[in-house]
Amino acid sequence: MHRHEHIHNLLTHIDELLNEFTDAIDRAEPVRLRHLLSEQRVTIRKAEYASVCMIHQLIEAGLLRAESRNQRNAILHDLRITRRQLNNYICAAQRLFSERVSLSSPQPRLPQLPTLARHCAAGEAEIGAAEVIGSTLDTLPKVLAGEVFEYVETTLGDLATSLCIEDLRKAAHKILQGLALDDKAADAMRRKRRGAALSKQDSNLMARLCVTATPELHALLSRLFADYAGPGDLLSPGEKEDDKRTSTQRQHDALVAALKYALHRKGPMPPTRGCSTVVATMTREQLIEGTGVVATDVGTLLPMRDLLRLGADRDAFCAVLDSETGNLLELGKFKRGADVYHYLGLVASQGVDQTPGSDLPAAWCEIHHIRAWVRGGRTEPNNLMLLGHRTHRNVDDYHRNKNKWWTHVLPGGFQVICPPEQLDPQRTYCRNAHPATWFIPGHQYQTAR
Repeated sequence: MHRHEHIHNLLTHIDELLNEFTDAIDRAEPVRLRHLLSEQRVTIRKAEYASVCMIHQLIEAGLLRAESRNQRNAILHDLRITRRQLNNYICAAQRLFSERVSLSSPQPRLPQLPTLARHCAAGEAEIGAAEVIGSTLDTLPKVLAGEVFEYVETTLGDLATSLCIEDLRKAAHKILQGLALDDKAADAMRRKRRGAALSKQDSNLMARLCVTATPELHALLSRLFADYAGPGDLLSPGEKEDDKRTSTQRQHDALVAALKYALHRKGPMPPTRGCSTVVATMTREQLIEGTGVVATDVGTLLPMRDLLRLGADRDAFCAVLDSETGNLLELGKFKRGADVYHYLGLVASQGVDQTPGSDLPAAWCEIHHIRAWVRGGRTEPNNLMLLGHRTHRNVDDYHRNKNKWWTHVLPGGFQVICPPEQLDPQRTYCRNAHPATWFIPGHQYQTAR
């Protein structure tokens, strides 16, 4: 039998199986549909990988040139897909497969993304991940060694099997931030690019403020907006419940209030948790070496050089951890209230909302007692957890309602959280492994064990 005829027969058979599958879905139990969707997605990924294989063969045969608009439009018409989907297919075809020898390429080129190619062939990763990982590799500084490129490709390729495309893009961004050069030249470049320009007033006396912010300024502004740019912030008690300001208007008002405070001897902005600027966490080795990047409680990363500049300010706080135990050693400056001490400790050990998949910074979180205060729970580090407001208000402290979140401390001291039944029918205790936790010292110690 001719190969093309055999492929056509296979497609016909697949079509018949899909018709049977569609009929069977109508008789499936609703509680099983979510699991069936996950299984079906594996098959769809394999089918998309087969489509990319055919796109690659068209490119190799010269029947599809990525720069040819007419050929691309013809494929769009034949497949009835979006231009973004076609771009993803072409990108995957160029990065997942080897390139044969040609006049323009005298040496055979190996696949740029071998790890992702393996996972895509197995139906474990989305084709769209090729564009995310490929663009990340293109962004890496050329001065880095080849082993770094291989490490990034392998890491992101493996993460593509467990993260959606949006979270994979965030993970790639975190990796780029972690690899950002932290030397005198890079610091000088950032400081050279910094700037703020206030335009002239228009006919309505309004003006535009354009800022190119250094990591230091970005962290300070993030702190300000986290504490004073929420709904109802800086309003009188009678106005808080009916706050119609947009987020940008609230940020504008926070800047005005901060400048009033800075330019007046007695400002109107007291600390919210005893520390009104930036909380940064680091290991003792990082402090001694004075290099690298550290995480802050407002979800930003700071190079050590910018952190040292902040450390000279009267309202900057520095939480220092022991590299062996992860315990808090000392604070650069703090009020001795238990709320401040425990908040700073949680910033160092947890850093973000502990809801699985959340990247909400500590500054926006609430402190939750794992064993409720009314049930004898004490305000101790091993009984406290950072949670976002939405999760916190839906926690069942008595572990009776399966449609609520449950929190627990395992015998080894690990703090875990159990999702509601509608999110996880198995109700498995888990921890937040979002890329936002990667630079949190407590998370680094836990994963290094």
